[in-house]
Order: sequence, then structure tokens, then C-alpha cells
Amino acid sequence: MNLQRPFAEGLINRIIDAVPGYLDKAAEFWDELVQKFSSFLSDYTQNYDVIMNADKILMGLIALVVLVPAVTVFVLRRRSNKPQMMARPTTPREAKKAAKRAYKSGNFVRAGELYEQAEVYNKALDMYERGRAFGKMAGLYANQMHMPEKGIEILEKNKLWDPAARMMANMGRHAEAADYYFRSGKQQLAAEEYDKAGDMLKAGELYLKLNRNEDAARCFGRAKAWAQAARAQNVILVEFKKAIEGKSTPKDVAKFQDLAKKTAYFFKQAQDYGPAADILLSAKMPKLAAELYLLAGDEAKAAELFLEDLDYKRAAELFSKAGDRRRAAEIMAQYHQKQGNELETARYLVMAEDYLGAADIYAGQNEYEKAAQLFMKGGDSRAASEMFVLAGQTEKALQIFEKTGDLESAIRLCEEAGDDSALAGLYARTKRFFEAAALYQDKGLFDKAAEFLEKVSAEDPRFAEANYKLGQILMEKGDFPGALHKFQIMASRVPLSAHSLDHYYMLAMAYERNDELMYAMNLYQQIMAFNYHYKDVAMRVNGVAKKLAEHHGAAYNATRPGSGWGRPGGTIAERYKVVKELGRGGMGVVYMAEDTHLGRNVAFKVMAEEFKTNQQMVASFVSEARSLAKLNHPYIVSIIDAGEESGVYFIIMEFIEGKDFKQLMGKNKRLPVAAGVNVFMQLCQALDYAHGLKIIHRDIKPANIMWTSTQTIKIMDFGLAKVMDKMREGRTVVAGTPYYMSPEQTLGRNVDHRSDIYSMGVSVYELLTGSVPFMEGDIGYHHIHTPPTPPTHLNNQIPPELERIILKCMAKDQNQRYQSARETFEDLTRLQNQARS
Repeated sequence: MNLQRPFAEGLINRIIDAVPGYLDKAAEFWDELVQKFSSFLSDYTQNYDVIMNADKILMGLIALVVLVPAVTVFVLRRRSNKPQMMARPTTPREAKKAAKRAYKSGNFVRAGELYEQAEVYNKALDMYERGRAFGKMAGLYANQMHMPEKGIEILEKNKLWDPAARMMANMGRHAEAADYYFRSGKQQLAAEEYDKAGDMLKAGELYLKLNRNEDAARCFGRAKAWAQAARAQNVILVEFKKAIEGKSTPKDVAKFQDLAKKTAYFFKQAQDYGPAADILLSAKMPKLAAELYLLAGDEAKAAELFLEDLDYKRAAELFSKAGDRRRAAEIMAQYHQKQGNELETARYLVMAEDYLGAADIYAGQNEYEKAAQLFMKGGDSRAASEMFVLAGQTEKALQIFEKTGDLESAIRLCEEAGDDSALAGLYARTKRFFEAAALYQDKGLFDKAAEFLEKVSAEDPRFAEANYKLGQILMEKGDFPGALHKFQIMASRVPLSAHSLDHYYMLAMAYERNDELMYAMNLYQQIMAFNYHYKDVAMRVNGVAKKLAEHHGAAYNATRPGSGWGRPGGTIAERYKVVKELGRGGMGVVYMAEDTHLGRNVAFKVMAEEFKTNQQMVASFVSEARSLAKLNHPYIVSIIDAGEESGVYFIIMEFIEGKDFKQLMGKNKRLPVAAGVNVFMQLCQALDYAHGLKIIHRDIKPANIMWTSTQTIKIMDFGLAKVMDKMREGRTVVAGTPYYMSPEQTLGRNVDHRSDIYSMGVSVYELLTGSVPFMEGDIGYHHIHTPPTPPTHLNNQIPPELERIILKCMAKDQNQRYQSARETFEDLTRLQNQARS
């Protein structure tokens, strides 16, 4: 039998399979191979085939000796070249284990990083040192071990100047950082660090090498290294002169002269008067150049007006005798400056028309008014205005600001000084029309105020307030239709709340003055609901009621309790007997009545008088209200009937024992999360049912959701919002608040069932947090643009998944919301199941 071949092949396969393991495994298999082969020879010595094929066996053994190491090396190289996707250690213990593996593999830097992650800093330092990662060592010392000096020492020892410089800069040790940057050859960074460190001389020298001449001149000037400053500034002057040669404008000439003055100043401070004089002369300022020639002792150019011994007094006398009093004054100013007589120096500088030099001296002596006047003469308007402010002469400072076009500085100055007259004009010039109008209104200049209020744009957050102020002005002038229009614009932006009663009181007054009595009555009653004792609102309600009675007679009184069928016991439609009044609102009066045919209580809603004027709309209302009677759902208040009798339009609804959530919650109260989820799910079921019938509520809010004695919800007024919108077409009247309106509803666009989903999200947000998402400012703008505060920030008991569901309902974009109430319900069901499990 030829047994040796399959046996050898099996051994080879086992070795190859073991190769991807560790090297010691390969060694073990090799030992096993030798042992097996020896055993094989001893067991089968008598086997003829074995003996006959001994030469083949020897050849196979030799082949194995060569092939096994080769295959091992090949596979191990393949494995070592293959990227290893290792999970990042998440605990110190895992990091230590990973560090040990990295160390064994010779990856010292990685081992150091892992030890640092595990906070085993001594081992991390050892690994970094072995891996020559001195920058990481320094960072560990500085950032983790709070031994920055040790880190710097390591970097310095290893001549790692650049990281050493960065570390010094981060520590605020700019001078040392500059030295290191300089050593690393980064001269620009070194210059900037010397600049920060206040070593202006070194900074200037480096800036000069880098051709940053302006910075160099500045630094040399601050270091009082006048000669170096002069040379750097002179380079700037020369370059500018070349740039404007043959095409200079008056502005270029003026700038060139300014640069020449500055350059000459540096040369003068360096006592290098000759070049200073040459520069001023080249800038066509001969009188100033002459002063420096005199200082330089250039008798020819000074026309022998300076004495060889620089006798200032004598020189001044000579200039004076020659009729050059300015030159004489300049020399005397220099003389007094050397003597330390500041005020005398300033006086002579004025005579020499060196107004800026004199102004600086007077400012230093707290002579602010003189300094201001001289700064003006010298052309430094900004400095002059500052001096006038210090001198308490704000009017003059303001004139300067206006002249130079610096209106914002002028505004700040007027605000600080309380100068309203000038401030109003400045506001107008800077298009801050609201502020300008407010100032004019405070001064009683109402026409002027109205002019600027009209200019406030609709994008301005104070647009609503501007229209409110305009309405007030127009009311004062007796323009009641105009005032009403402005108040209506205001009402479209500002919701009725305890904070806006003044605004809506004025709107109600405007309605009353325009004989829109039902609108006025509606608003006065809503104001009373917030504050019964607000101003004279109770008297106004009575007054409007009398006017309505005069205008409408019995038709109006019929909707009031205590007259006709409206009294307890009164009957309408030969069926419904009034028991008591339940409440009043924008849509009319609601009574509890007994259905005498069926022996049950119903809610009997009488529509407000204002809706009787449009018979076509009324007929449409009755028809649509009756069509809503097809809604039959346990979570929706059913509409039983609708009709008209003796000019009174009514709706008969299911009577619910309970309170709406607005009454239940009160102010800043909130539902337990579990109860809130239960209400949320019931809302979803009710809306899913109604939306399936193509009926949209349009006014979902806590005040329209009843909580019954059976612990279930009942949604009221389903679908009536659309009817009421038609009835109010062309009018601006409060029909609830915009706190719950979707963005598309706020913008007046066509809405679909997703608008109800948005309002549901806002309602649940309020029930769980105790607050609507947007309470202040332009509520409509917020609904369109402003992300709501996450509900978990107001109630940390809300689970993250529930927050996600609420915020998805409230997405600004309709396509980003839930596309049906059913989807919302399914997510809530999953959430509830997870909570139970």
C-alpha cells in the first residue's frame, strides 16, 4: 500500500491551516510531523511499498523542510499586511490590555496612547520615550500631569523647537515661545510672539526681515528704536511714491504727505534731521523741512537762520526778523519742550500751526476744550469729538460725528447725553424708524411719529407694536376706520393674553367707534374673561349691549339669558327646554337644554348676532353643520342637529359631563406622562377617524378637548372652525389664539389633515410641560421659523422617544410630520408596549 502520501498531505494541510496562528503553533506542528514520520517508519518497516518508495519519502521530507517555513512566512506576511479593525478600548482595563499587545508588537507609540487613555501615565511616558514620540511625552506632562516645564525640558532636550514654541504660546509665555520659533526657523511666528510679549525691538527686527514694514515700524516706534522705525517707515514711503508716480490724485498726494510726516517724525526722534528734512521737502512741505534743516545745522538750506550753536532763542529772533514768525515759534516750542515747559511749548506750537502737537499737550493737561479745538484745526475730527465729550460739550461732538458720517457714534453719544431732539433725526437717518417714532410720540409730535411708524417694515419684530402705536395716534385724531385697520394688523401678529389686554382693549374701542358692535362686544367679553376689573371694560360691555339692543331690538336680546326662550324653562324648536347657561364665546352662547322628546340633556349653542348679516353664509353654515352630524366616534362630541328659528341660529350637540383640559390644567400644571400618552393616543384615534371622512378640525387645542367622567376625551367643535372662517371672511376678529396654529395655517394657506397633527403636537406639548412652545413675541413668526424648546427641557420625565414623536408632529414642513394620525398612534403603541415590557 502507498500510505505515506495521504499521510504526508494531511500533515502538510494541518501545518498550513495552523500557519495563521502563532509561530509557536507552527513549531508544535513541525515537532508532530517529525514524530509521526518516525512512527510511520518504525510501524511500516516491513512494508514493501514503503521500502520501495523510501527515496520518495525522503524527497517529500526534504520538500516539507523547505516548504513549511516558506508557507509560514508567506501567510504571516499576508496576515500582518491585512488591516486590523480593532475596536477602540472603552475602559481603562481594556486600554491596558490593548497597550500590552501594542507593546509586544513593538508599536510603542500606540502603547503609550493606550496607557495614557488608561491614565497609567508612567508607562505611557516610557512607551513614548521608546517610540521617540517626544511631542506626545511633552503633551502628556503638560496636559495630563500638569508639569509643563517637564514637557518643555523634553522638547528642548530633543531640539523640538516648534512644538515647544506652541506649548509656550498656549501658556501665554510669548517671549519664550518666540525664542523657540526663532530656533525652528519660523521667523514670522517668532516675530508675532515677540510682539505679543512686548519685546518690540526683536519683533521689529524680524518683521523687517519679513518685509512687514508697517509692523516693523510700529514695533520699533513703540520700542523707541527711532532709527530702525525710520528706516522701515521710509521703505513704505518709497514704495508708495513709486506706486503713484505719474498718476497721483489729490487723495494720493494727501496720503503721501501723511506718510512723509510719519517717516520724518521717526527720523526726527532718531535725531537724524537731515533725512527727515529731505523727506518733508520731497513731500512739498518746505516750511516743516526747514525746521529740520535748521536742527540739522544745514546753514545753506536754513538760509543762515539757525545759529551754529543752535541757540534757539537767537534763531527764533532771526526768523522773526525775517518775517517768518511760524518758524520762530517752532524753534521756541522746541526750546520750551527741552526745558519741560509743557504749556509754553503748546502755546508756541499753536503759533507754529502745529495744532496736533499742541492738542496732545493740552489733552495731557486736561485742557479738553482747547485740545478739541486744536484737533479740529489739525484735521483729526475723531480726536476732536472725543475731547468735546470729555469737556461736556456733546452738541459740538455730535456735529463732528454727523459731519464725518459716523452716525452710530453720534447715536451712542446722544443716548448717553439724553439729547432726544438730535437722536430722533439720527434714528431716522439710520432707518431705525420705530425708535425715531417713539421719541417723536413722547414729545407729542404725533404726525411726525406716524410718518416714521408707517415706515416700519413687516419683517421688523416690532411691526405689530408699530401698528398699535399708529392706531393710537389715529384714534386721537378721530380717524376711526384708519385706527381699526392698524389695530387689526396688530391683532394678526399679537395673540390675546394677559399681557396684551391694552392692545385688544384699543381694538375693541376701534370696533365700537366704527359701529362694529358685535366685534366690540366679543372682544370686551374676552378681556373680561382675563380680568373682570380691567379699566372700564364692564361699563363698556353694558354700553355696547344697550347700543345693540337699540340697533337690533329683540333679536339681540333673544340671545341673552333672562329674556324669551333664553331664560331657564324657555323652549325652542318645540323640543329643547333651556336648563341653564354654560358659557359664552366668540361663536355665541352655550346652554344646557333638555331634549323633551328623548328625555336627555344636550348642549344648545346659539350663534352670535354678528353672523346673521350674511344669509348665504348662514345657510352654508347650517348645511355644513348638519353634515358634521355624520361624525360618530366615542372620542368626538356628536353634533345632533342644527337649524334656525325666529332669526336665531343654533346647533344641538351631545352634552358632556366634565371639563376641558384648559380648565383642568390651569396655569403651568401638567399631566403625568402616562396620562398624557393615553390622551395622545385617544386624540390620534379621533383624528384618524375624522380625517378618513375628509373632515379637518382646524382648531385642535386643550380648550376644545373635554375630559369626561369615564376617563376618556371628547373633542368639541369638530369641523366648525372652517365654517367660522367662512362666516368671518373679510374681518379681523379674535377667534381663539394662534398658540396652536400650524405654519401653513398661520400663513393663510390651504390646510389639510396634517395641520391637525401639528396642533395635536402643540396641545400634547402643553399638557406634558405646562406651557405652549411659543408664549412671547410674534407667535406666528415663531411657528413658521423658530424651533421649539425640546419638551424634555421643561419636563425631564418625558421619555426621549415620546419627545421625538411630539416634535415630529410639530415639524414646520408638512412633509416632515407624520402623514396620518394612524402613523402617530402606531408609534405611541410601540412606545407604550416598550414601557410595559
